[in-house]
Amino acid sequence: MKKELKQGTVEAGKDPARRLDLLWEIVDAAVDLDDHVERAAALEKAIFDLEGLARSSPSAAVHYALGYAWYFHPQRQHSRTVWGVVEDYLGRACCECPEDPYIWLYWGHNAYEYGNYQVALDRFEHVDLARFDTRYMRLRAVEMMLCCEIMISGTESALETLERFVVLCEAGEPEDVFPTNLDQALKRRGLAVSVSAQPRMREALCRLDKAAKAGPWFADLLEGEVTDHQSKCT
Repeated sequence: MKKELKQGTVEAGKDPARRLDLLWEIVDAAVDLDDHVERAAALEKAIFDLEGLARSSPSAAVHYALGYAWYFHPQRQHSRTVWGVVEDYLGRACCECPEDPYIWLYWGHNAYEYGNYQVALDRFEHVDLARFDTRYMRLRAVEMMLCCEIMISGTESALETLERFVVLCEAGEPEDVFPTNLDQALKRRGLAVSVSAQPRMREALCRLDKAAKAGPWFADLLEGEVTDHQSKCT
């Protein structure tokens, strides 16, 4: 993390709410940048102004914006210090505005991505799904609770939760179903289940593929692991 952030770009004299709106626009544009150097520079300019706003007009909204900006900073994946900054800002925002589901969601993600699965699960369970304005975000929060259960207890132990998640996916639109985190969790933890549970696992993953309308995504994942296991046994 740079000790001194670059000077910001939003005038200090503006109304705090308007300043925050403008800074959110800068942060959102920065997050979309693929180049890590450019993204870091753009985020740091916004963070400079957000920190000034936090000093003059502290609020849950400003602390959330700071946590969000640092969450998407490229150094977070490699720096425990940056991770801790995200923890601090989002934790502060959750205490100040505990009903906001987005704050809890990103605070949960920050713990999950550092392997603190039980802590992450506790945070995801605080999310009030009814407060999300899109089905996509509701499914994402439920998906993350499922991923935590898989990482904590194993795939077979989470099978019932997986089946409930599939039912929720089937009730929505295909564009809302994009469970990339589940994909990664299953790859890391493995899809091996007992013989008696295999039909349920296969059916759940096939139904998930149908709900997503993205081809045999999870079915291929299952078949690939079965084939790999068989090759090792022969």
